[in-house]
Amino acid sequence: MDQQRPVRYAIYTRQSSPGNSAVLSSCAAQFAICEDFAQARASAAWSWIGQRFDDVGESGADTKRPALQRLLEAIRARAVDKLIIYRLDRLSRNLRDSLDILQCLQQSGVELLIVTSPDLESAAGDVLALNIMASFAQFEREMIRSRLADSRAARKGRGYRLSGPPPFGYVTDPGTRQLRPDRAEGEQVRAIFGMAATGERPSAIAETINDRGWRTKRYVAWRSGRTHGARLWTARQVVELLRNPVYAGDFWDGRGTRPGCHPPIIDAALFQAAQAALDSRRTTTAPRSHAVGWPLRGKIVCPNCGLVHGHAWRQACEENVSVLPVSLDGRRATAR
Repeated sequence: MDQQRPVRYAIYTRQSSPGNSAVLSSCAAQFAICEDFAQARASAAWSWIGQRFDDVGESGADTKRPALQRLLEAIRARAVDKLIIYRLDRLSRNLRDSLDILQCLQQSGVELLIVTSPDLESAAGDVLALNIMASFAQFEREMIRSRLADSRAARKGRGYRLSGPPPFGYVTDPGTRQLRPDRAEGEQVRAIFGMAATGERPSAIAETINDRGWRTKRYVAWRSGRTHGARLWTARQVVELLRNPVYAGDFWDGRGTRPGCHPPIIDAALFQAAQAALDSRRTTTAPRSHAVGWPLRGKIVCPNCGLVHGHAWRQACEENVSVLPVSLDGRRATAR
């Protein structure tokens, strides 16, 4: 009697957050649930292919995910018979991508098993249900994006900061997650702005504060506990500090600023005085364009040197007696 052909199954997991998590959205939790699902349904012929397909910190908005691409390659190579996922939205949150992946599975003869929808098979009604689930996955992604955009706009309207580490001179309030002035660093910020307002160069300011033992902000990563920063100041870092409107109570917002709800460290007059001092030290301006908007540019040539009309030709040949027009294909006209 012929032995039963082994059924090879793969498990795919995805999580949007790059950090480790104990909730069901983590790849480790999804894999454990899918593995229990496979063992509960599997017969003696089922075997895991032995390769993990985990996309950590990857969005479901597209298919540009390393583990998913490796999985699709294995499927096209006929190395997988069944694919197990926790939920359909783990596979994709884009309707078109979901349909493409489902078509790839169908063409390769791979059965899709979903832990949260174990009764779905390959019948017409089940295919329709999968398409509806894929549509809802995209709808959910767009709703999440819309809610995040609304929340971001509301926070900006209330003067809240959106994200990022606190700048030098501030700490993050543990209760509100907003900026709160640091007493020691705030005094240093006021001193730096005071030196800049009197016309002192950023390089000289950096040298002065380094001699005083002042260092850049020290940050501690809350996950790893590693520290970075607390280094010597450079002129560039001094300029970045002086240009930051956060110290006057504002935030950068595109090309302009928006009011913040955090207490300012300096007043607006001192901030503007420092900006004026920095602007007065600019030695370069925007490059001037030498191009002349003449409609005959490139259409006439010098009869003496043969150069096509341009700025360099104008400087070298404007003393010549005449120029000859050329046709649109660049050929020189006959002199008359």
